[in-house]
Amino acid sequence: MLSFALTTNINALAQVTADETLETQVIDNGSFSFIEGGTTLDNTNLFHSFSSFSIPNGSGGIFLNDSNITNIFARVTGGTASDIQGLIYARGAANLFLINPNGIVFGENARLNIGGSFVATTANAIQFPGGAEFSLTSPVTPDNALLSINPEAFLFNQIAVQGTNSIENRATLRVNDNKSLILLGGRASFTPESTGQILMDGGQVIALDGRVEIGGLTAPGTVGLNINGDNLSLSFPDDIAKTDISFTNQSLVAIFGAIGGDIVVNTNNLKLLNSNISTVRNNPGSSQLQGGDILINADGIVSLEDESIIGNIGVERGNTGNISITVKSLEIIGSGIVADAINSNTNPIDIKVKDTITLSGKNSIINNQGIGGINIQAKNILLQDTSSLSSRSGNVNIQADESIILNNQAYIDTSTLELETTGNLSIVTNRLSLNNDSNISAINIQGTNAGNINIKTTELNAEDNSSIFAFSANSPTRGNGGDITIDAENILWNSSKEINAASDTGNAGDITINTNFLQLTDGAINTASFGTGDGGKILVNSKNSVVLDNADISSEIREGGAGNAGDITIQTSRLNLTNGSQIIAGISGSTQNLPGGQGKGGNILINAADAVIISGTNANGFPSLLSTQTDTGSIGQAGDIVVNTDYFRLENNGSVTADTKNSNNGGDIAINARVFEAFTVGQVFTTTNSSGNAGNITINATDEIIIYGLVSGIFTTTTANSTGNGGTIYFSTNNLNLANDARVFARSEGEGIAGDINIIAKGNYSANNSLVSASSEKSSGGDINITARNISLRNNSDIRTDLSTGQATGGDISLNADTIIALEDSDILAFAPEGQGGNITFNTRALFSDSLYNPIQTLADRNSLQSLNNNNRSDINATGVISGNIIGVPDITFIQNSLTELQDNPIDTNALIANSCIARSPKQEGTFLITGVGGLRSRPGDASASIYPTGDVQNVANDSVTSQWKKGDLIIEAEGVYRLANGQLVMSRECR
Repeated sequence: MLSFALTTNINALAQVTADETLETQVIDNGSFSFIEGGTTLDNTNLFHSFSSFSIPNGSGGIFLNDSNITNIFARVTGGTASDIQGLIYARGAANLFLINPNGIVFGENARLNIGGSFVATTANAIQFPGGAEFSLTSPVTPDNALLSINPEAFLFNQIAVQGTNSIENRATLRVNDNKSLILLGGRASFTPESTGQILMDGGQVIALDGRVEIGGLTAPGTVGLNINGDNLSLSFPDDIAKTDISFTNQSLVAIFGAIGGDIVVNTNNLKLLNSNISTVRNNPGSSQLQGGDILINADGIVSLEDESIIGNIGVERGNTGNISITVKSLEIIGSGIVADAINSNTNPIDIKVKDTITLSGKNSIINNQGIGGINIQAKNILLQDTSSLSSRSGNVNIQADESIILNNQAYIDTSTLELETTGNLSIVTNRLSLNNDSNISAINIQGTNAGNINIKTTELNAEDNSSIFAFSANSPTRGNGGDITIDAENILWNSSKEINAASDTGNAGDITINTNFLQLTDGAINTASFGTGDGGKILVNSKNSVVLDNADISSEIREGGAGNAGDITIQTSRLNLTNGSQIIAGISGSTQNLPGGQGKGGNILINAADAVIISGTNANGFPSLLSTQTDTGSIGQAGDIVVNTDYFRLENNGSVTADTKNSNNGGDIAINARVFEAFTVGQVFTTTNSSGNAGNITINATDEIIIYGLVSGIFTTTTANSTGNGGTIYFSTNNLNLANDARVFARSEGEGIAGDINIIAKGNYSANNSLVSASSEKSSGGDINITARNISLRNNSDIRTDLSTGQATGGDISLNADTIIALEDSDILAFAPEGQGGNITFNTRALFSDSLYNPIQTLADRNSLQSLNNNNRSDINATGVISGNIIGVPDITFIQNSLTELQDNPIDTNALIANSCIARSPKQEGTFLITGVGGLRSRPGDASASIYPTGDVQNVANDSVTSQWKKGDLIIEAEGVYRLANGQLVMSRECR
């Protein structure tokens, strides 16, 4: 309101009046004020002085200067603002400096017609080299040579009475081609009534291939002036407060032309409300031409609202200029900072912000549509409500010292259409957060390669459908997906979308994640190729742990693709897969419209120093797993799975699988750990559904293998319609424990043979209500080879090979142990009802069982196997149409016949062990030697006869007292059971 009142008052008093200090003459003909005289120095600089300088609408101030004048300096000393509603005119190519510390207002009809550049300023004085100045009061004499050259600075050093704004513009101010237009406002002292700001309300400032500069101070200081031909530019001090600038109501600051020029704004706060700052270069000539730059320096806040634009536009050949913004804070609301090029190239958008960049609302953008790219440095960056920061072909480099937050469908991307390469995207910050459908992407559509994404942060958080992806689609030149590299101390990915590097025509990109902690919930990390190209590699290095909760990591050759799937490598201390989480490398099968993928499936390598735990299913029933697979209609071999860890655990449907459904072999599985555990439907299995062979399974557990629970186990299988062979199972451990319906299966339901089972336990093999089986429906059964120090089979724990149908041979069973115990319906069977039963070989000193095996084999039928099971005895049977051989069963009947029910009182075990070796007596005594046990029928209660001669145990000829055994002494184990002369049985060994 104060500004409006001031303007209205000036209109009523509109006049151009000389103050008689510099011989300025004003001739007013009623319509125009003709300005003559003044003081001229060296026919170069012309000085005028006015008590008032206001031009009403329809009128004009006409400077009748000589055409050879270079600069016209016009000061207004009367203490009132200048209100320019009409024309300002000057002859020739002279530059015009209008100086009024009390303010300058350009009304809607104001206009310029001068040959040179135009400067409107509220400075108190103009300084010249050598110390001379032109102020409101300084005299000007013709012999003052210091005033005959170009000025070098503007001085703000006196308090003047101004309106609300130091400079207002509602007009279209335009200078001739290649000239400069400067609005230098502000004041030496700020007051609530006089802000000293520069206001453009619907006004325009335009230069053709020239330069526009706007700025001001609100404290005493000096602004440097540089004159280079027709180019005038300012130099602002760094430590002096600057004025505020506001552009409203479709205001425009613009440079047009073939070459373009610069726009420079130096301010405290800059506000654009439905207004533009733009350079537009239109030149069909040389491609080497460079457009003008836009430079904005603000100590405070730069705010763009209501469809405001700061932009560089290039048309036809050549390059646009740079956009450089250095501010404390930047706010973009429904507006944008853009660089665009039509048949030309762009230069970078460079933004440096001390505090925060905020983009909010629809069409809030920082966008470079050419190769120039975007470079941003800030403390914090906030993008929300569909706002974006993007570049089409150029690189995007973003650095935020504290945080970058994307919210509500905001995105940062480099995207390309047509035959171009997408730029790379680099983000460096302390904390990166993606929320509510926000994403970071490098996309190439119908072009060449997608760009790479590099993220370095302390914390990466993603939630609610947010994503990071680098992919190429519909490329006519086999464009590749971009690589994604994330370096973060902690990653919390709670999003149903993915980190994805894919291509539908070329190679998929690689994904590399380096972190201390990765938690992936409801999301995915995926790299895939849909065309002629390889799938990308996935590498996760997590110092502490990787946790997947209903999440996936996958590398695939998808339907229609041809290439090798990338490997998946995870290096961590602890890997935890829960609630249906899956790590998959595979080749997809055919669909109705596309053939299956072709190539080699990727490998999965897990190195977890502490533990790998895989457990649970998701809401749809899909289990947590590690898997390599090839689907129906695909061509290529499945990859291998290798896990190296200290502790490995499968539970609650957790599994490790390698599956092939084509003519190529399935992948192998190798798990190397100190402890391996599988509980409650925890499974490791390989399968073939076609003509390819199922992969092998190797489990190396230095301490123990524990498999416990219903259907928990290790399986290699072939399906009913397959022709490939089953895989082999290898166990190597110290102790193997199978319990509570645990299973180890090598089974063939198709035409191929079942795989073998090879188990080595340096300590004990213990089975309780469990099954180890190599079986086949049609072809030969696999072999079972078990080597352990002791083998214990309890509670219906079977070891068996069986051939259900056909005349092939059942698998062999080989058991190697110091002792073998088979109790409580635990059977050892090599069974083939229509073929030849396999051989059963024992290599043991003692086999303990609760029943005798029958060496006479009965004729097999389909029900024979069932009759041997659940019959409350332990059977050893190699039945078939042609029975197999049972080899190496030791004679243990003397022990079996000596078994009696234990008394209630405890037995002193020391009494069962001889304190010396067993030796023949040298005495000539009569002996009765029984060389067999089959001659006399045993009666209940009789003791079994020893196969060795018996006599007294002789004492060692030594009068000294035998010392007691102590820790560190040699332990000599017993080798057999011996009957003494009194009929007592003791455990000892023969003397040697």
